[in-house]
Amino acid sequence: MGVKSKGRPARAASMDDFLKSARLQLGTSDFDAEHPLYMRLMADAGIRPDSREGYWLSFLYMAYYDEASAWVTFNNSDPFTVPKIAAALPIGTNRRNLFGERILAHLE
Repeated sequence: MGVKSKGRPARAASMDDFLKSARLQLGTSDFDAEHPLYMRLMADAGIRPDSREGYWLSFLYMAYYDEASAWVTFNNSDPFTVPKIAAALPIGTNRRNLFGERILAHLE
C-alpha cells in the first residue's frame, strides 16, 4: 500500500491506495458491521457507496470509530476536506490516539 514514513504512518498510504482498498472492500463485502448502516443512509440520500462521497464517509467512520461523529462530519464537509467541527466530536476508544485535535491531522 505505500511506503511507511517515519513518525507519520497515517500519511504512509496515498489517497489512491485508500480508494483502491475501499473499492476492494465494497466489492467483496469485507467491511465493518456499521457500513451497512452507512450504505442505507447513502442510498436514502442518493449517494453511491463507490462515489467520492461514499469513500469519504467510510474514511470518516474508520477515523472516528463513532457512527454519529462520522455522519456529522460528513454532513458538514465536502469530500476529503476537514471542517473545524471535526475535533470537537466524540472519538471511539479504539481511536484514542486521535483524541482532541490529533483527529484533524489524521483527516488532512
